[in-house]
Parts: sequence; C-alpha cells; structure tokens
Amino acid sequence: MNFNINNVTKKFKNNGIENISITFDSKDIVGFVGPNGAGKTTTMKSIFGEYILDSGEIRYGEKSFSECEPSKVIFLTDQTQLPQFYKVKDYILWTGALYKLSKYQTIERSDFLLESFNLKETKNKRIKELSLGMQKKLSIVLALMAKPEIIFMDEPTANLDVDARQEILEIIRNLNKKGIGFFITTHIIDELEEIINKLVIIQEGKIVYNDDYDKNDKKIFDIYKEKTKKNINSINTNLDELFKMK
Repeated sequence: MNFNINNVTKKFKNNGIENISITFDSKDIVGFVGPNGAGKTTTMKSIFGEYILDSGEIRYGEKSFSECEPSKVIFLTDQTQLPQFYKVKDYILWTGALYKLSKYQTIERSDFLLESFNLKETKNKRIKELSLGMQKKLSIVLALMAKPEIIFMDEPTANLDVDARQEILEIIRNLNKKGIGFFITTHIIDELEEIINKLVIIQEGKIVYNDDYDKNDKKIFDIYKEKTKKNINSINTNLDELFKMK
C-alpha cells in the first residue's frame, strides 16, 4: 500500500517547505536526507498534523491519512520524548492503553518484545536509568506493540556509539524483512546507505532528489558538491569581510 505526500506546502516567515511530493510503498525503507534547517522536521510535523498545511494532501492507500487508524503509521521522535521518570513497565501499560490494547495484550506483546530486544532486565527501571541506545530500542518496542505497517523515525542513530548504531540499523533491516516500512530522517546519507532502497533529499524546503537509491548515482554526488561549494563560498566571503574590518 502506498503512502502519498502530494504537493505539501507549509510556509513560515523565513522558511518552510514547498510542493513536497513523496510516494513510497509500505514495504520500503526511505532515507529522508538534508542538512539542518532544510525542512525535514517541518515535513514530519506536517505529515503528523502538528502543522496545518497551506496546501497539499497526505494519503495512505485510498484514505486521507487523517482518517487512518493511528496505530498503523507511527512517528518515533528522539529518545528525549520518553518520560524519564516513568518506570519502563508503567510506561508500557500507558502506551498499551493508548493503542487500545487490553492489559493482557499489552503484557504479552511487551514481554515478548523486551525479551527479543534484550531489554527484559529494564522492566522495573526508570527510563532515565537506560542508556541512549537502550532508550532508542525501547521506543521501537513501544511502537511494535501496535503492530504498525510503517514507522517514521527521526534520526534514530543520532548520538549513538558505533555498536549501538549498528544494532539499531540491523533491527530496522530485520523488521523490514517482516513487512514493516520505514521513513527515516538523517543529515548523513552514509549512516543509512546499508539499509535504504529509496532516497529523498531535501534542501532549502524543496525536494532536489527522489528516486531508488544507488550510491553510485552521480547526481547525488553533484547535489552535495554544489551545496558544499555554496557553503564554502559563503564562508570565504564572510572571512574576506572580517579581514577588511579595522
């Protein structure tokens, strides 16, 4: 089933996104890549209703996304969104109720998932006691309790060490093999190139690349080469002005 972002525009005074169109299948792993301030966060917030769109629409299958069952498509922000003073087991119960699961379903699914993700020993701990990598994994466990079809993830490997980063990527790869799609934001393509099959690049609020991912595609290199050239020229211009100052 296709997820369609059709000509979405959301403007602010000094930035925003313009005519964003992305279509992907619920079995894809999409890398949504762009520098800080490019429009990644605005796009995600527009998709999930935090912003009212200026124009455009978002659909999942035949329905408007706003009409779809919330548990089918889930957005995972970074770990700081988890309530740090909750005990893991209590937050699991709260999340299960949010997904309208019975207490039995919540406990059965969460126990299985905690065991599978090597988090069984965390159940009685407060979330703040978990490492960053463990909190990332707990976020995935909470999402999987709902049996989602697509998971949107905001920089899931940010600030992780090499081992934890590799573990998260392997989890995503394995879940995708079981039929779950992913839409993942990052500002570094290299972090995702092992797992994505589609790549979307956003710069200055506009899509500049949207295609199946091929790391040898010269167009990707040219996009980043041009962006880097602009940044360097801007820095050099500013430095020239600095050294002219008395």
